[in-house]
Amino acid sequence: VTVAPADIQAYYQANTNQYMEPEKRNLALLIADQEKVAASIVVSDAQLQAAYNARRDQYRTPERVRARHILLKTTGKAPADTAKIKQKAEDLLKQLRGGGNFEDLAKKNSEDTSSAVKGGELGWVVKGQTVANFEAAAFSLPVNKISDLVSTEYGFHIIQVEEKQAAHTQTLDEVKDQLSAELKKQVVFERMQTATEQAHAALQKAPGSLDQVANQFNLELVRVDKAGPGQALPQIGSVPDLDAALSGLKKGEVTPVFQAPGDKLVLVEVLDSFPSHVQPLSEVEARVKDAVTAQKSKALSMERANQAATRLKAGEEPAKVAKELGAEVKTSSDFNINDAIEGLGAASMFADAFVKPVGPVMGPVPRAGDATVVAKSVSKTPADMNLLVAQRANIVQELKQKKAAERRELFYDSILASLIKSGKVKKHNAVIKRLIAAYRG
Repeated sequence: VTVAPADIQAYYQANTNQYMEPEKRNLALLIADQEKVAASIVVSDAQLQAAYNARRDQYRTPERVRARHILLKTTGKAPADTAKIKQKAEDLLKQLRGGGNFEDLAKKNSEDTSSAVKGGELGWVVKGQTVANFEAAAFSLPVNKISDLVSTEYGFHIIQVEEKQAAHTQTLDEVKDQLSAELKKQVVFERMQTATEQAHAALQKAPGSLDQVANQFNLELVRVDKAGPGQALPQIGSVPDLDAALSGLKKGEVTPVFQAPGDKLVLVEVLDSFPSHVQPLSEVEARVKDAVTAQKSKALSMERANQAATRLKAGEEPAKVAKELGAEVKTSSDFNINDAIEGLGAASMFADAFVKPVGPVMGPVPRAGDATVVAKSVSKTPADMNLLVAQRANIVQELKQKKAAERRELFYDSILASLIKSGKVKKHNAVIKRLIAAYRG
């Protein structure tokens, strides 16, 4: 294929809608980042003490033990099995008292699956959290001692207490980090909201004072050149509501404050705007040339495919025709009407092969991609009618679904046609073409 400058010019003139450049803007983003704002907040000792005093009741810890156990279940087992289960539990107890590793034996033998994977670890247990027999044993057992067998409604337990704590109120030092984080969390978003709203007001009074405003309110300033609609923006990604707000703004105007991904607040000033326009040929010439080349290639492919079909129908050998026309000959494996043919696509493109005798030439048929196919059936295996009885229900169902889909499409088309005729719906063909062109581009 050869493409002349006149071909490029003609295609460009006929398809200018494909080369629309959407409106773009230069933007300035002012961003408040929760993590950075939190890092700048200092909670004084006096604030911590006051908050601790107000929440002292929250830091009262009841008596508790940190324990692990091995459970052999008797629930759901036959009464005759209980003795065997108990014997296994006693054997495990002997191993533990003989120096066996509790964690390893729990992983291998405990039937409490949630704790077994952690070596029997239960974490901290308070009174009222477990069944009575387990609680009595755990709270009376000395630290690091191993219990006798403890029988509960679940089965036989072996318990080891790793740590005990008497009921007490946690000190300020114990909860200081947690309390500081909570106080910062209360303050941080309020501070972010206040800073961005004040920045918004300042920019409305003095558009362009971005550096001064960013410094004054401790916001991050990010500039973006020629951002298009829907484009992900640095630091914040895609924010649909913000994108919608930007669409109506002019140079110097500022958006409201928006919540952005990553616990951030953002407002944006439009620094400059560039209206939607058709890109000049000089900017898109390479794209246009590719499109013309593809168009001519497709036409040439179809022309040669038509020549091939004519010659095959006249009885010429496929190999000879292919060689002279620059085509390729392939022989498929067997396929049925619902199959996909390797390298070609749906077998339905050669539906004639299933209703006509062996030998007809079919095509040209455009194939997925840039190729065109001419085909000739060389063999045919009749359907096995013995299978019809078994497959009849499925075939009937498929036919019903197909007819229902066809009727639904006709119904929708008739409604649309009626609404267009009555003037209640208008089809904007220019917009549709522009969207299609943008998708293709």
